[in-house]
Amino acid sequence: MKARPLVIGINTLTTTARKAGVGEYISVLLDTLPSLAPDWTFVVFTARDNRHMFRLDQPNVREVCVNLSHEPRVPMRLLYMGWQHLVLPRLLKREKIDVIHHPNTMLVRKGQVPAVITIHDLAEFHIPKYSPKRTKFRKKAVWTSVRTCEKVIAVSEDARQDMIRLVGADPSRIIMTHEGFSPRFQRPSEDACKAFREAKGLSDQRFGLFVGTLYKAKNVAFLVDVLARARQTIPDLKLVVAGHDGDGTEEFSRRISSTGVADSVLRVGHVPDEDVPLWYATADVILYPSLFEGFGLPILEAQGTRTPIIASNITSIPEVAGDGAILLDPHDVDGWADAWVRLVSDPSLRRIQVEAGERNLNRFDPDVVGLRVLDVYRSAFDSFVPGA
Repeated sequence: MKARPLVIGINTLTTTARKAGVGEYISVLLDTLPSLAPDWTFVVFTARDNRHMFRLDQPNVREVCVNLSHEPRVPMRLLYMGWQHLVLPRLLKREKIDVIHHPNTMLVRKGQVPAVITIHDLAEFHIPKYSPKRTKFRKKAVWTSVRTCEKVIAVSEDARQDMIRLVGADPSRIIMTHEGFSPRFQRPSEDACKAFREAKGLSDQRFGLFVGTLYKAKNVAFLVDVLARARQTIPDLKLVVAGHDGDGTEEFSRRISSTGVADSVLRVGHVPDEDVPLWYATADVILYPSLFEGFGLPILEAQGTRTPIIASNITSIPEVAGDGAILLDPHDVDGWADAWVRLVSDPSLRRIQVEAGERNLNRFDPDVVGLRVLDVYRSAFDSFVPGA
């Protein structure tokens, strides 16, 4: 007997109004899942300020917009927890949801509908981001979420093993399913790249690019030291940093002052979605010195836009990058500086890296990833025992 179509709820409320990592993850899912399962229904719970990021006009997609927004952040956290605890169960019943997917970890309580959660990483427990008290609370919340849901999606095998070690999760319930590559990260035309460089005042400039929020775990201050060392060989190199402030901004600013390279560092802040592929494509190299990653989407984005990448050789990054990046210790200033200089100076090395990156992308086809996610939903539905 053919299994009946499912009604899947996708909760986007823990995703901010910016299409950062988790937003991109959900966006790719919503670009692919409805067409892969045309007889299923996808009910997307959105906030007032993030709904613009998702494709909601597909025939089998239904939106439920919740009257919440992500700013100011503290009230949103409290209101969201109350909404998930008190309001969401009624909405799941009203919308006849078979499985609810929380693509960003937290689950308040076990409900009458099977739940799937995605945990992208547990970096905050390796590189402290919050106070000890809040970190302890969040670790307990993750522990509760993992034991409350039917299935957990880990976006890399490294993240899966970390979950098993750190929160004692049942390995049989944690499914490793990579994130999918977004086809919007293709290399723009050379005319578009040239015009973009001119518009940004970088026409003849050689620069390395970092994309991401300035968290301590992203290790962005390290790149200032790398820039200073690389400029000893190529004096006109620049570093462009695209992203919002985070808990690593202060150290980043201090490092710029102490190394005297302020005239060679350009901060461009938040980048509109349509400009992100252009920034990747016009850079000479993408720099990704993260100290901890559960996945690392910028690696795939750089490979899609045919830009060489230097990345850390730890956590999930080698798993995701494959042969399509130069992987180095994220504390090795000399090694990073040398690799940056070589990529700028050696066209044959650039070509080798770009071609390897393109081959690597085949492992992250969004349709293949989407089919695996649909299997997780079906498995969660079939294994659910109400009240258990």
